[in-house]
Amino acid sequence: MKLKRKPVSVDQRLDAKISRARLVLLWEQLWTAAFPLVCVIGVFALAAVSGVLELLPREVHFAVLGGFLIATGVALRPLFSVRMPDRETALRRIEAVSGVPHQPATSYRDTIAGAPKDPASRTLWAAHKERLAKLILALRSGWPKSALAARDPYGLRYGLVMAIGAFFILNGGDWSDRIQRAVVPATKAKVALFMDAWIAPPAYTGKAPVFLARGSASRKAAEETVPENFKVAANSELVIRLNGALTPVARVEASGSGQPPENSEHPFKAADPTVVPDENNPGATELRLSLKRPQHVAVLEDGKIIASWNFTLIADNKPEIKISGLGQTADGTLRFSYEAADDYGVRDITTAFSLSAG
Repeated sequence: MKLKRKPVSVDQRLDAKISRARLVLLWEQLWTAAFPLVCVIGVFALAAVSGVLELLPREVHFAVLGGFLIATGVALRPLFSVRMPDRETALRRIEAVSGVPHQPATSYRDTIAGAPKDPASRTLWAAHKERLAKLILALRSGWPKSALAARDPYGLRYGLVMAIGAFFILNGGDWSDRIQRAVVPATKAKVALFMDAWIAPPAYTGKAPVFLARGSASRKAAEETVPENFKVAANSELVIRLNGALTPVARVEASGSGQPPENSEHPFKAADPTVVPDENNPGATELRLSLKRPQHVAVLEDGKIIASWNFTLIADNKPEIKISGLGQTADGTLRFSYEAADDYGVRDITTAFSLSAG
């Protein structure tokens, strides 16, 4: 059993064509109104993926971003004036696109003045309506027409699209990172920081230097650092060399040795006095501290701790020596033996004799 489709009246066909025409006109309005915004976005995309914005100084980069924001706001204004076209405008569009004479879409719903009484008038009016109905079937709303050619007669929009596409291809998978760096300017990277620090024991100990740090270092908040503990010989020398720090200082908290606690700060000195440090090239700096008391030493740069240590001292005890045997040889020569000990070993012993009074 076949279902019969309900016949579509001429009025319904005309209403459908008018609805399509209104949508076509709305799209033309939207595309024309959005063209400035698309251009602003396109120029920004080109500047981003090409890497131009990354080459600008940070302040200029922010100024350019502000300019793009203002341009975006101005480009949005035409979109607020877009309105849905009315029925009469859609009818004129249909008749203009279709090229049908006598404006059948506009005339179809006209009515005759007064009710015609004679059959000839009614027949003539019916024939007129039938002719208009046939013409309406041939009407069309047409495809949207772009008005961009008038606004961009030189076709610069095509060059913009091709340039953006070329840079997207050249960047490969890095295009998203470039756009992110264009939208959020990176802060100025700090110069890499390197530190060498060691303990030089006194010469009498015969001990090799003890390295505390060597190589790259990082700036940390005070609560992020845990000082390392070292036992070193008294009167050892702490040597710290930094490269990449502009204004480093060492904060020392000394205690013990029967003296009151003492806090002090010691600035670093340029390792090479002929080099003038600046932000781009801080140069190498050095500090030497003599460890005479137990102390905590923290190295800071720009308020951040680079490293910290706790030093306890190994006292240098006095050497001990005692005579273990005393006598004389057959020819009357004095002979004696002794025992000697020291923290770091005995290198040599000097014996001196003196005659007692009386």
